[in-house]
Amino acid sequence: MTVSFAGQEKTATADSNGKWMVTLRAMPASAEPRTLSISSTNPKSEISKLTCTNVLVGEVWLCSGQSNMQFGMGGTTDATQHIAQASDTQLRLFTVPNVPATTPLCDIAAAKWVVCSPETVRGFPLSPTSSDAISARISRSR
Repeated sequence: MTVSFAGQEKTATADSNGKWMVTLRAMPASAEPRTLSISSTNPKSEISKLTCTNVLVGEVWLCSGQSNMQFGMGGTTDATQHIAQASDTQLRLFTVPNVPATTPLCDIAAAKWVVCSPETVRGFPLSPTSSDAISARISRSR
């Protein structure tokens, strides 16, 4: 497997279970959208190349909780105002769907990153704290 990102290229060999990992050198935060490419020369690989576009480098804030994390931005106080202002091309939202499992999962196919916009933030699951954090971030970007 070969991973290319921001001028770096790293290679790894998958183990007998198909697991592999590369570690990129630390890099400064960047708001420049870049492309991350992963390629395989293994003829048994299901995918020979995977490309992720619009990737930024910077802080990642994780907000987690229990049932309160299912509260969407659309149900918050002043939701209409906050949603209308939610155009921030430097903010990404990551949602992991509820997937029942009896053992830890390594991969959740339906999980995805999206750019923060009025369309994507409305149903984004929030706790009161993460709602305040996103609203504050949106306000700072104005």
